[in-house]
Parts: sequence; C-alpha cells; structure tokens
Amino acid sequence: MDKFYVGQKAAFCPGGAETIVHRFREVLESGGISNVEVIDLKNAFNTLSRKYLGEAIMELDPQMFAYVQWAYGDVTPILMTMEDGTTQEVLSMEGIRQGDGLAVKLMGGMI
Repeated sequence: MDKFYVGQKAAFCPGGAETIVHRFREVLESGGISNVEVIDLKNAFNTLSRKYLGEAIMELDPQMFAYVQWAYGDVTPILMTMEDGTTQEVLSMEGIRQGDGLAVKLMGGMI
C-alpha cells in the first residue's frame, strides 16, 4: 500500500492538512504559482469506477487485488431503512464503501 502514498500529505498524516495549507500559502506568497487546480470530491467514494480501481490495484499493488476483487468485484447489496420503517435493498455497482477500513487509502491511491 505504500505505493499509494508517494507524496501523500493529508490522509493518515498527523497535521497533514495544516502542512498542505501552509505550503500552499508559501507558494502563493512567493509568486511561484500561476494556476490552481481543484478536485471536486463531492460524492467521490460513490462514483469511483470499480473497474478502474481493480486495474489500478493490479498494477500498483497486486497483493491487494484479491481483497479489492472480493470486496468490490461484484454488485454490492445495500439495505436501506425507509422512513416508514420498511427495509429496501439497493444494488451498488460503482464506488467504494466509506465504512471500509481501506476506503480512504484506496481513494487516495486513485486520485
């Protein structure tokens, strides 16, 4: 999994967000930047392509592929409790589960 964290400054790094903010401020104040790109991660966990995830994991960390295939290789049933108390099953075909202990690492590796 270390291959996913080359240059990682936020997830799983104490004070990581602060490091990014302070470094960004330094670069802006030095005039060493002319463009800023922003990645909109709204709903990112739910929209990540499972096909792309599998291909990337196979290339970056083949030992993790078995886990990713087991966890995300097929449609995932999700049970939702409705307002009236009934339960409805929804099938998830894309994305990764935020409750998955490796979800943040997987997402970080895909960005």
